[in-house]
Amino acid sequence: SDDGTPFGFEVEAKSKYRNIIGEIVSELDLEWSLLFILRDLLKYGDNWVGLVFDENFNIRDFESPPPAQMWTFTDEHLRLLSGEEKVDGRGFPRAYQQKNTAMYTVAGWYPWEMFHLKYLPSKRSVYSQKSFLEDHRAAWHKLRVVEESLVMHRLTRATPRFKHRLDL
Repeated sequence: SDDGTPFGFEVEAKSKYRNIIGEIVSELDLEWSLLFILRDLLKYGDNWVGLVFDENFNIRDFESPPPAQMWTFTDEHLRLLSGEEKVDGRGFPRAYQQKNTAMYTVAGWYPWEMFHLKYLPSKRSVYSQKSFLEDHRAAWHKLRVVEESLVMHRLTRATPRFKHRLDL
């Protein structure tokens, strides 16, 4: 960025909101948090970010669950569901849910509690079409295989050379 910081962003807002946004950016160290949020967005194509509030309803922090564990539930018109789902007697909001590897719901968020960021959004899909890395993944795998084959070739073809003296 122009001011010399390694990460930078610019927020445009009406003048009456600029002070509030400036406080949020400085209190939450937003530049550092955005590094990880945007990294997952580019890596997976989707990312979910929720706000954490304190008892006075001030924003205290961000939460960003692992994208591989997040599920988005919509109706047939791709509108987020606003009801609750009962899992073992506990109610979880239905719009966004975090599920563990056993597909058990461990957390849930209402539509207004979470931001769903998409790298390539689509009107016909709940999730992003693809990630930034999707087009580059095949070339990266090919380069990795070529690199490993060069090492194997060097190890198998470079036999040890010894000098032999024969007394005649």
